[in-house]
Amino acid sequence: MDNHFTLNTVEIGDCKEVNRRLPDKSVNLALCSPPYPEKRGDKYPTVSEVDYPTWTARWMDSLVGKLADDGSVVVVIDKHVRNGVMSDFLLLTQLVLRQLGWKQHMTQIWFKHDGLPLGHKWWPHHCYEEILWFSRTTHPFCDPWAAGSPSTNLAVRNYDQSEWTNGEKSEKEGIARMRDVLVVPVGGNAKGVDHPAKYPQALCEALIKTFCPEGGTVLDCFAGSGTTLLAAKATGRNFYGIDVMKKYVDLARRRLEADDSQAA
Repeated sequence: MDNHFTLNTVEIGDCKEVNRRLPDKSVNLALCSPPYPEKRGDKYPTVSEVDYPTWTARWMDSLVGKLADDGSVVVVIDKHVRNGVMSDFLLLTQLVLRQLGWKQHMTQIWFKHDGLPLGHKWWPHHCYEEILWFSRTTHPFCDPWAAGSPSTNLAVRNYDQSEWTNGEKSEKEGIARMRDVLVVPVGGNAKGVDHPAKYPQALCEALIKTFCPEGGTVLDCFAGSGTTLLAAKATGRNFYGIDVMKKYVDLARRRLEADDSQAA
């Protein structure tokens, strides 16, 4: 019996097991925001900070062979501060993944300019999350112009005492590459969606356009309310969604069905 994961669907289960049913080399981008360690344990399963590196390594290991040769895993995550000291779980996680053969590329930043004033009240306002980028290759797919912005001056200008000094190059119009700081307001989160850890669809769309080719396939191993999957649809990509909790699988399916109805 063919037990392959059906394209453009959401399934319930542990992604380490469900990922095995993905066709080989079928995923161009795994875009996920996994549960943070020891956070919101009353809302969904979580793990300790001590176990987080090993837990992450296990679910990412289940993607080996399922990613396209130039495919990427992109993880939206935040650091923790405990008793005034930055926790090391995220640093250790990155080091473990590198030791297991994952290539780590430049970290992106999600700047939440309208975010709540988080962090210690006597410290600078914490207003960003990290977007970690991994692949199995040194040359993963990336199209930084796909989510870029129009510019009237693409030439390198006004650099002094540098190898980049460009003399008298004229201004040039076109699309500038997307920057590695994505300014996406938290206010862009979908309203009335009952999930404790939403992120804006606009953030997902920018990342999908950049790290997944047109017509490619996006996987979210922690699909939650389905925002990543809606972004994949909106950008013309296929998708697979997985979540361990039935209530969120049902929520994601309802949102996808509603999106289909609006498009009809």
